[in-house]
Amino acid sequence: MNYDSKEFDSLMQDQKNRSKAAINTQNQEWISLTNNFQQTEFLGYDNLSVDTKISMYRESITKKGDSVFHLVFESTPFYPQGGGQIGDCGFIQTVDGSKLEIINTVKENDTIIHITKELPKNLNSTLNVSVFRDRRLNSSCNHTSTHLLHQALRHVLGAIGIGMLVADVMNLPFIYVRPNSKKHGRKNQIEGQYTKSQKVVVIEDLISTGNSSLMAVDALRDEELIVKGMISIFTYGFNVSYENFKNKNVELHTLSSYDFLLEQALEIKYITESEIKTLKEWKKNPSEWN
Repeated sequence: MNYDSKEFDSLMQDQKNRSKAAINTQNQEWISLTNNFQQTEFLGYDNLSVDTKISMYRESITKKGDSVFHLVFESTPFYPQGGGQIGDCGFIQTVDGSKLEIINTVKENDTIIHITKELPKNLNSTLNVSVFRDRRLNSSCNHTSTHLLHQALRHVLGAIGIGMLVADVMNLPFIYVRPNSKKHGRKNQIEGQYTKSQKVVVIEDLISTGNSSLMAVDALRDEELIVKGMISIFTYGFNVSYENFKNKNVELHTLSSYDFLLEQALEIKYITESEIKTLKEWKKNPSEWN
């Protein structure tokens, strides 16, 4: 199997650019309608429709140049986008009976934002806001299924399950390496069929220090297999891991990283500038962090 690292890095950068462009908006200043508002009360676990009022709002210009409005309510049943689940959609019903569509719900720090294409005529009136029931149900089911699948792959099968999926899609043979040799039977540490001098790419889910991953590399090399490199879903990017991989002469490529995660979290305002400084300090020496 040939792996073009330059093309991979190029495609990854293209995806990063698309991700940044997708959230590139120009937000106006918030206009407050209440004096004592602190945080929206989320009622969506027990209700799909509530009566509420607008606490503050602002206009926002999307990357396409369209004008939309961000509404923050005193209380809401709308679940914001996050944690792998899409945001709720629904509608606002005003006192005169007209309906305005809520096209998405997002979260900015701890603020739940409802996105609409137009504002209610009376911004100070009581409004009824309702979630589209079928969309919420489908989203919740898909979200729950994803967590169950991740549980099976990560905690039951771990990187083994992920590696099996990769091998199946690419129509390649699959072997896996135990942390230690079995104490019974053939006492194998490596399971699966292989021959000496075969080329191997190691699949991992998470790289922290890299020690356990590199133990697998040692076991493969002891069996005279040729390790071409390692691909991981995520890495913390600790300095010690770079040193460990360098010392073992193993090339590592990851789909995502701690630094990229922080970058994206800051882009969507999930974390603040002060929080990102703390998170970066933790990365420098997590074992002695307090």
